[in-house]
Parts: sequence; structure tokens; C-alpha cells
Amino acid sequence: GQCLAFDGRTVTARRFHALEAALLPAGIRMRTDLDLPGDVWPDRPALSAAPVWALEDAYSGRGRADKLEEIRAVLAEKHAGGLLLSSLDDIAWLLNIRGGDVACCPVVLSYLFLSAAQALLFANASVFPPALVQALAKDGVELRPYNDVYAFAAALKADGPVWLDEDKTNCALLSAVKTHCEIFTA
Repeated sequence: GQCLAFDGRTVTARRFHALEAALLPAGIRMRTDLDLPGDVWPDRPALSAAPVWALEDAYSGRGRADKLEEIRAVLAEKHAGGLLLSSLDDIAWLLNIRGGDVACCPVVLSYLFLSAAQALLFANASVFPPALVQALAKDGVELRPYNDVYAFAAALKADGPVWLDEDKTNCALLSAVKTHCEIFTA
């Protein structure tokens, strides 16, 4: 009858499944919809908002549009409805962007949903210079607010299974996607 509560944004989907397998048979339920530290931490620092910059093709080897086209071809070949990326280094590589949101790692706090029809980057738009926002838009990447990813995922109705990596996707996001979509996991 006990309950283990934690913020589902901080635990990977794979770790959640392991906890579930161990705790449910013992009658322990879980709540993942709480931000307990946020409830008792009134002066909690905001998320990092370091400037974002574009990595030139000369350094990345390939342009963003080419990479997006290649991933979309794989999605079509596998009849997948979309790809949901939570891995900051994967997003940085795919979009040729870099930032300073994580110490010693040039990444941007973000999520990315890619399908045949759209590429949605969920990030803090205020840290993107206007020229980069325009370059992303030119390549079909739409910038959306960082925290909107959960509402987007809960309303998502893809034209096939959504790919995601349970080792890098948090359980709150997985739960939101599962509302309407079949999931392919890495």
C-alpha cells in the first residue's frame, strides 16, 4: 500500500519500467506527476538559458537539411510515424546547433519531434539568435516552447509508430506519447 513518488521528468522510461517491475508485485504504487523539490524550493534556479549557435557545415560535415532528409527516409522505410528525440547530443548533431546549457558539453536543453511533415524543436526560443531561427525555419524546423513538449506528446496522433529511446526519454514523456501512439523503442 505504499507509494513511491518522483518527478517523471527526471527518470528514464527504462528505469521506470524496472522500478515498476520490482515494486508493483509488492503492492507499491508509483506517482510520477509530482515535482516535490519544486514544491519546497521557493528560490529554485531557472533552467539554463545559454546562447545557442549554429555549427557550420565545414565542421559538421553535412548540412541540417541533408541529415533531416536522411532520417525521414529511414522513417518512411520503416513505416514509422515519427521520431522523438530527448538526447541533447543527438539533437545537436542532427540540427547542427550547439549551446552551453550543460557544463563541458555544448548542447541545448531541447526535445525534437521529426516526422515526414514536420520538425518541431522544443527549446527556449529567447536564446536563439534571429539568423539561426530563420535558418532553422528555412530547413523546415519550427521552434516551440521547451515545456510544450508534454502537451504536444499527449495530443500526438502519428501516422505510424513513434520511435524513441527509453534510455534517454523520461517516463513522463513516454507516458504522454503512449496516450495516442504506438511506440518503437531503441
